[in-house]
Amino acid sequence: AAPQVTEAGSGDLTPLVTYWKGVLDTATTDPLYALYSLHRLCAPGSQYQSVIGMSWDSYLAHLTLFSPSPVVRKFAASLQVQSPIDQKAFSQAIAMADSLQGALSADNDFWYYYLTRKIFASVGMGDVDRAMSYFEELKPRAMTFDSLGTLAVERYLDILTGGRAS
Repeated sequence: AAPQVTEAGSGDLTPLVTYWKGVLDTATTDPLYALYSLHRLCAPGSQYQSVIGMSWDSYLAHLTLFSPSPVVRKFAASLQVQSPIDQKAFSQAIAMADSLQGALSADNDFWYYYLTRKIFASVGMGDVDRAMSYFEELKPRAMTFDSLGTLAVERYLDILTGGRAS
């Protein structure tokens, strides 16, 4: 069982990080929740990153290659794209998305995720035209399976561009 934490922000969360890492190492009970929890506690700049024994990015790469759970491997790959965005390394995020997007292009959810990360990274770099180009690539296919998410991205770009996305 997971160590008990009585109040958010109280005490040392090292035992909890160690527990979630063990869940991911063995892909036992709820590994996606474990990865989500570790992301919140061990991402770059966090207090507990050293508990996992390597950098967060190295840990994600390790999970992407070696996790016994196919779902964890995909989710870790997704977080590998998000991590550079969180660190404002936008060009790196786009390159990472490009390298992973092709391998998972048949999976609508991951294809959509990687393309939207490229949109957000482009905006982060100040290249709204590039973001618009990615959105034009995204919209036709994405409207067939996630119209609400796609319209939210369109609205986001409309706000940035004064209505150019719609």
